[in-house]
Amino acid sequence: MMTIAELKSALAPHSDKILQIQLPDQSLVPAHFHITEVAFLKKDFIDCGGTIRHEGRCQLQALGRR
Repeated sequence: MMTIAELKSALAPHSDKILQIQLPDQSLVPAHFHITEVAFLKKDFIDCGGTIRHEGRCQLQALGRR
């Protein structure tokens, strides 16, 4: 998992580029949106047959302001 500081360090060498966030439906988050929260959600599952499954995803909360 990456910290915010590590993310900022990874992005710093590319400050001349535009950061675009693409949604699962392939649309882009509008540039005027402000990311208010970042979360990593982890779920661990076990079904009735004893099969274990793990799932993780990053979730961004954005606020649209102009």
